[in-house]
Amino acid sequence: MIYVVGCNHGIQAEKIGDTQENTQERTEQRTSYAELIEATLREGEIQFVGEEWGTNGTTIAHAVANKHGIPWANINTSPADLKQMRIHPFYTKLRCPPGRKAKGHDQRERFMLHKIQESRGQAKNLLVICGFDHMLPLSDLLREENAEVKFIDYRNRDWFRRGVFFEDNYASWN
Repeated sequence: MIYVVGCNHGIQAEKIGDTQENTQERTEQRTSYAELIEATLREGEIQFVGEEWGTNGTTIAHAVANKHGIPWANINTSPADLKQMRIHPFYTKLRCPPGRKAKGHDQRERFMLHKIQESRGQAKNLLVICGFDHMLPLSDLLREENAEVKFIDYRNRDWFRRGVFFEDNYASWN
């Protein structure tokens, strides 16, 4: 079974500096997110975690995976990967035709699929974490590989409050 958790990238960071960003609401959401990851690892008997992560520092999922001795891999495209694929590094924030953005997402999702396949080894039960925009398309790609997929969208959980993280305003709302 492959569990795909969609997220806003702001919630992923294990620790942030002592800045204005460290609000009580953000701390509470990160705590609830960590509990979700922990429960999914345990209940899904997860053997590998693949995560779209694009900045420095450790993620909550990476820290939880390490705690349980579960292999973790960053499945995100690097700046060099984006350059090779001819995708502008800020393509999601630029004003560009919807088709161009969709093509960039598709290329990146196929890259993530490849990284998952390359990194998972013999693991059967996986946890894949990616941005909300990639959650459903990546789930579909995994299903095309004959995987049983369950996606987890925490936006319908009681603890989630829209707008706590900047990225919430740009995520797709299905």
